[in-house]
Amino acid sequence: MSKRIAGAPALLVSVLALAVAVGGGSATAAALITGKQIKNGSITGADVRNSSLTGKDVKNGTITAADLHRSIRGGRGQQGPAGPQGPAGPAGPAGPAGLGQVVRVDSAPQTLAPGAMTSDLRAACPAGTVVVGTGFYSSVASVGFVQSYGTFVGGAIYNDTGIVVEDVTVQATCAAAPAGAAARSRAATASVERAFAERERQVRAAVGR
Repeated sequence: MSKRIAGAPALLVSVLALAVAVGGGSATAAALITGKQIKNGSITGADVRNSSLTGKDVKNGTITAADLHRSIRGGRGQQGPAGPQGPAGPAGPAGPAGLGQVVRVDSAPQTLAPGAMTSDLRAACPAGTVVVGTGFYSSVASVGFVQSYGTFVGGAIYNDTGIVVEDVTVQATCAAAPAGAAARSRAATASVERAFAERERQVRAAVGR
């Protein structure tokens, strides 16, 4: 003989109501959770079920080659053709003026007996030009000095051998001077001449000539 449990219908209704409430509450919570309720960086790969994400879940253009594993990246492509030549650039500023006509001037040759020294050995540049280079020819004689003095080259050469030395000279390489340079050099003629004479005197004293 079966027994009826008192209040069974009421208990059953209560259990069903609880199940619906729990199930419905979960569905409602899932529907209400959005990205705004999730802290950035709190969901990791371990929280996502494998193979659960598809292309539909990824926004177009958000994955780049850097996000792909090396094994599935494409190789480096071939170099493309060269592009068209660009337009010519603007002309640069004019460079400094170069040297004008260059000439070489030799001093009058001097002959030195054994023990002798040159006297007033100089090569003067033409008017409007200045010295840009020096030179000399001394054969076996010794050179005391060869120096530029703006518009001429002066020197002192002495023969400390036992033979006669011929054709001893100094040379001046001359070129057109910048505006006013030659005039300034010639204006200082007196001081330049004194400097040349003093240098020649020093050499003469040093070698006992």
